[in-house]
Amino acid sequence: MTENTRPIRLVFGHNGVDAYDRLFLNRLALEFDAFLVTFVSPTVVLEGARVIKLPDFGRPLRTRRLNNLRIAAGTLWRILHFRLRVRRIRARIVIGNWVTTYGLYASLCGLRPFVLFAYGSDIMVEPYRSFVHRWLTMRVIRSADLVVVDSEVQRRALLSLGGLPGKTMCFPWIDLKDMSETVADRTLRNKLNWNDKIVVVSVRKHEPIYAVDTLIRAIPIVLARSSDVRFMVFGSGTQTSRLIRLAEELKAEQFVHFSGTVPRDKLLAHVKGCDIYVSTSLSDGTSSSLVEAMVLGVPVVVTSITGNAEWISDNVNGLMFQEEDSEGLARIIIDLARNSANRDRLAAAAMKHLRERVKWETASAELIRRMRDLLI
Repeated sequence: MTENTRPIRLVFGHNGVDAYDRLFLNRLALEFDAFLVTFVSPTVVLEGARVIKLPDFGRPLRTRRLNNLRIAAGTLWRILHFRLRVRRIRARIVIGNWVTTYGLYASLCGLRPFVLFAYGSDIMVEPYRSFVHRWLTMRVIRSADLVVVDSEVQRRALLSLGGLPGKTMCFPWIDLKDMSETVADRTLRNKLNWNDKIVVVSVRKHEPIYAVDTLIRAIPIVLARSSDVRFMVFGSGTQTSRLIRLAEELKAEQFVHFSGTVPRDKLLAHVKGCDIYVSTSLSDGTSSSLVEAMVLGVPVVVTSITGNAEWISDNVNGLMFQEEDSEGLARIIIDLARNSANRDRLAAAAMKHLRERVKWETASAELIRRMRDLLI
């Protein structure tokens, strides 16, 4: 095999723990000799990509805040090890995911072209934490040859931070076929004796930005008028203990089950086995869990933030409420729980909207074309 016929080597820097990693790496591995370079033990199943785990700075810490401090303190360590590994691989393209972590490491590894994947909070929230965060975010964005985002609200945030329209790609990071074979799992409902109930599900992380307490506060309001509704709360985070205490204070603990964090394939099956999906988030680009619920045929109720409004038209393919409005959310859940025909109507309209908008094969092919063009 000559140099010209060898597959182009590509480094994909990220944790390797979420659905986006699997989605992109499985696609990129069809076109490139792809390497996932990470500082954690990845959990995604990859088809064709090779995994290289680098030594990290210290051991992971239990609390999210302390672990973030550990990662920040080890930034120089991570940059040096990432840079060294990219050079050993002799990659020709480097992709960094999340602006201030792997995006930063990739931007400083000395390789071009550099492609940046921005996820949402890294360009919509973190730049406004401090001058340093904003400066660092802008520096990484401006150093990228191509920046990929998945929503219009993210694209606007990117441009406000110095991104250039000609160096930006915006498309949904979704492959509808990826969830086409998901089968509803009702075993947890069986265990909880909730098969004759209307089950509301939340899957957002238990962090302040996702405001899951809005849902917990809505529970007693819902139960006062609809006693057959129950709540299944997946996920974990810094707010988990507080959310459990809040449910106890509201005397709602017997009506809500905190299910913890489960692998994505099992989570999708649980969501499909529920009746109403709720997201209480205060900020989002394209929410993967929202789109997944739409794909799975579960009617969605979400906050009326800009990111959600890109996907949901109120009372057309979903229902919307104001952020942190527990009473408004409760009213919607009560009405939707009582009207199965409306649930079916919203779910069908959501799927129709997705099929019209999501074109993963076309979008991912265009991404690969633009990446190859950067090599010329």
